[in-house]
Parts: sequence; C-alpha cells; structure tokens
Amino acid sequence: MNEGLKNLLIVETLRDKAIDGVVILNCENSNPNGDPDVGGAPRKDSEDFGLISAESIKRKLRDLVEDETVMATARKVLGIPQKGFEILESHRSKGKNGENRADILKMSDADFRARFWDVRVFGAMLLDDSKKDKKDKKDKTEKSHKNFRGAFQFVHASSVSRVIQITQSVSRKTGTNGDKDRGLGPNAINIIKHAVYPVYFSYRPALGKATGTTDNDLKLLFFLIDKIFDSYSVNRVGVDVVKTIVGVHKNALGTFNRYIFKDSVKPIRKGEDKSVPSSGLGDYVLCDTEGLKNLDGDFFSIV
Repeated sequence: MNEGLKNLLIVETLRDKAIDGVVILNCENSNPNGDPDVGGAPRKDSEDFGLISAESIKRKLRDLVEDETVMATARKVLGIPQKGFEILESHRSKGKNGENRADILKMSDADFRARFWDVRVFGAMLLDDSKKDKKDKKDKTEKSHKNFRGAFQFVHASSVSRVIQITQSVSRKTGTNGDKDRGLGPNAINIIKHAVYPVYFSYRPALGKATGTTDNDLKLLFFLIDKIFDSYSVNRVGVDVVKTIVGVHKNALGTFNRYIFKDSVKPIRKGEDKSVPSSGLGDYVLCDTEGLKNLDGDFFSIV
C-alpha cells in the first residue's frame, strides 16, 4: 500500500465530502471491454476511439467485493465489519438458482440499503411488476420498487487516441466437441493494439446520504480500485491500472472546479498528431498531484 492510499484511508468523514478522481488504464494487445452488439469485439465509437462502459468498471468492483478471499484481506486491512457487504447485482440474487427477488422487494428500504454494498455506492433500480390493477382497463402495472440513485459514478471512458483493432482466429490441437480431433476458434482474438483510457469518477454526499453510503464503503472501493483488471481472461491480460488520482473537496458542495481537474489529469499524447494510434505508454505524459496544487482540495495518488 503506497503512501497516497494510506493517507486517503485515514481521512475522517470521507462520505461527507465531494470527491472527483480518475483511473488511468493502459491497454496493450487486450480487450478491456467487449461489445455484445458486435460479437464481443472491443468497444469503439464511430471515429475509432476506444470505449469502456461505466457498468463494466462497476461490474469488476462488484466481483471483487463478492470474492471472499479478497474481502478477508480488505477486512483485515481496513477493519470493516463482516455484514453489510453483499452484492445485489449478483448471480446469487438472479435466475433460477438465485435468491427470490420478491423476497428482496419485501425488505424495508433501510434493511435493503444496509445489506448491499453496491446499492449504497452505485444505487439500484429494482422493479416489481407482478401486481396488476384489474380495475384499469389498460391493465397497467402497479409497481412496488426500490429505486436509489447512485452516489458514486464512473463516466463512460474514451481512449485518448484512436485505436487499432486486431482480429484473428485461433486453432486447438484438441477439439471442444467429443467427435472432433482438433478445433478452430473464428475471431477468437479480438483486441486493441494499444490505448490509454482515463476513467473519471465522482461522489456526491447528498446522494450518499440518501443511500446510506459510509466511510467504509468508500474506503473499500479505493482499496480495491487498482485491482479491477486482476481477474484475467485470455484477451484482457494486458490491461493495467497505471495511476489513480483522488481529489477530495473540502466540503460537500465542492471546492475546486471539476472541469479544470479533469483537464489537468487527462493523459497528454506526445507529438503533433494526437489522433494517430499509440504504440505504448511512453507515447503519453501522465500527470501527478503536483499539477493540482493550485486547486482547493486534498489530492491523493493511490497507485
């Protein structure tokens, strides 16, 4: 644990202060976020800039919190309690093998928030359309629901430069089917050659109060944020968190300009033509907290 993270974790009443920050991702020969609309190929926009969805980042954090080995270490380091860190957006609470959603909907709002970490941090939209209003000729649905706007949000990330996509097939000496003596995976390799993505995030105390966000909730998130791509897959080995900067405002409303902060921490592409795809992290200049000293806040480099 570096000094920046140590200092951030001892900040008192973190939940009562506005927070802005950025996670810098370096991607080499990997697929940081597949797009199901194009067969799992790396997400891109119409101008060939790479994209990473906010939900993809939140999914990885949920998976870490749901991992008991990870949480055993987090509890030891952070001293957080055993209960109250379940994940709502989990396979355990979905589908035929999951917990009955009707039972979750019957919980009081207070118990609902107290039980699920991702509800307190990212919010939730859980609808129940099982009750029908028979008096209404249009058969409208009477919905009882749990709807909380998230206090901590990531922004959909766009790569600093355009990206080159590589698509290839792979072969196997053994087949995946019992009657095959060899195998072929068409377009199994679907990766970005290189890209750098700044993933911006923010936390607002007014929303955190509504969901019951605690200091422990936020400290757990920051403790785990550099590990979001540690769960490797064959096409994601080369994605790494190379820097994370957290800016803590002096109050709940904010004491530094959010736009100036984001502009100050964005990686700078070297060279004249910044739209040309990059070949490595050395093609960029990354900022540090020294460049933020004129802003009214406390800044921590935690990776």
